[in-house]
Amino acid sequence: MLDCDPNKSTYSFYQKLMRNDPTSAESVTAFHCANTEEMERHIIEADETGNIDYCIIDTQGDLVNWVDDVIELSNRVIIPVKVSETDFTVQLETYKRYVALRDAVVDPSKLPPIMFLLNQIKPGVKYPASLRDLFDEIASHDRMLRFYLQERNVYNQTDQGILLGEYAKRVEATSVGKVMPKYMTQAMDEAKELLTAVEEVTVNG
Repeated sequence: MLDCDPNKSTYSFYQKLMRNDPTSAESVTAFHCANTEEMERHIIEADETGNIDYCIIDTQGDLVNWVDDVIELSNRVIIPVKVSETDFTVQLETYKRYVALRDAVVDPSKLPPIMFLLNQIKPGVKYPASLRDLFDEIASHDRMLRFYLQERNVYNQTDQGILLGEYAKRVEATSVGKVMPKYMTQAMDEAKELLTAVEEVTVNG
């Protein structure tokens, strides 16, 4: 994981993971990148090891100056967006930057596909009319992933420094009858579905 956000939330998670669960931390590596040169160096080094399954680049939520470099170094670009007028407006600017870059290069097919991910959807909550209209507008964007990421308490728990799969094992081990609770199964299924949805993105937009 490459954390390019000044807030360092992803890198902070990794540090907590190393303290709380060093064994699980062995399957993950994270660096904070202060500039594009550091980001590119880590990507090259990861590629040279030959044993990295995924390299995830976490950027600021708003339009960063080096978004072009992030796009050019990525296989896929996923833009999380909340049901918020402000957030959607900001993320649309990132998308417009991508479109401008696509239109400027000689071979647009070499750029990664880009998609929006509707994020932090509260299950069972009915939005007011104004937000329902916004939800429909966001969800109908032609570059929207078919998958929505829900807001779950379990994700807040794992933010404290534990991988979702390991957290699921611990929950199962302490549950009555050692049976995986439904909420945990749903979270695990959701994580797998998200990864599948991202991997299925192969077409530029």
